[in-house]
Amino acid sequence: MMELEKIAKRIASLRRERGYTGEALPERLQVSPQATSKWENVKCLPETAILPALAEALDCSIDSLLCPRELFILEAVYTDGPRCP
Repeated sequence: MMELEKIAKRIASLRRERGYTGEALPERLQVSPQATSKWENVKCLPETAILPALAEALDCSIDSLLCPRELFILEAVYTDGPRCP
């Protein structure tokens, strides 16, 4: 899958998770609904100037928007409190 497709899917997924409709997100960002539709349908990327507002609206970092990666937990430690020496 191309990176552009991953970014488009990430934007669409985060928009839905945050409860934004196809009209509400562009309204918040002060862009046209057609612009956000193009981002989600792999037509183009958001302009650089809009990235901070987009990341804030979607409650994520710009990095996580543009570099979508799956995270793998390599190790987890569960305790019931501080360790004793």
